[in-house]
Amino acid sequence: MVDLSSKIKERIVNDPFNFVFYNDLNLAKKDFMIISLNPGKSTTPEESKKICDVKDDYGELINTYQYGLKKYIGKVQQEVFWIEFFGLIKKCGGKTNLNPNNFLETIHFTDVFKQREPDKSQKDYFLNLLKEEFALVNPKYLFVFGKEAKKYVSSLNLKGSIKTWELPHYSNRFYRKDKTKDKRIIKIQEIKEEMEVRG
Repeated sequence: MVDLSSKIKERIVNDPFNFVFYNDLNLAKKDFMIISLNPGKSTTPEESKKICDVKDDYGELINTYQYGLKKYIGKVQQEVFWIEFFGLIKKCGGKTNLNPNNFLETIHFTDVFKQREPDKSQKDYFLNLLKEEFALVNPKYLFVFGKEAKKYVSSLNLKGSIKTWELPHYSNRFYRKDKTKDKRIIKIQEIKEEMEVRG
């Protein structure tokens, strides 16, 4: 049987511009896991050039994907959301100094469809991949970003003593400094209150 790391390694090298994975392939246990739907369609010219330069080296490809993710969540319009979200992780026993540059050391971030252009005909393949990934990471806390992602994750009937929060409006709007009124803004306070109830 081919192990999960080998499967991911093969997909990364064979499809480096479309298949995306952000984590070290040793897939060690982590207490915190985020599952989003997919990596998004675009890459910057800088990322595209880097992928061209290292496309035969899966380790460097993962570093490139990580760099893109860190740069994305470090955008100023998302700053307040991530500061508060990392505060939630701290409250659950995570590191106290999390930031966009080091959060992957503590949080396993992954996608249901690990493709920039998701092929829904491969749904079963990707869901089986995700189930294997979840079993290896074995998190205490699982955060699912988006209603569609939650639908797929719920279908897996993941086993384990985990606490799950759905962040239903994960997008590039998030929670803005200027308090813009937007229905898609995540209400961090509601998540905090729910965490207190669940303990």
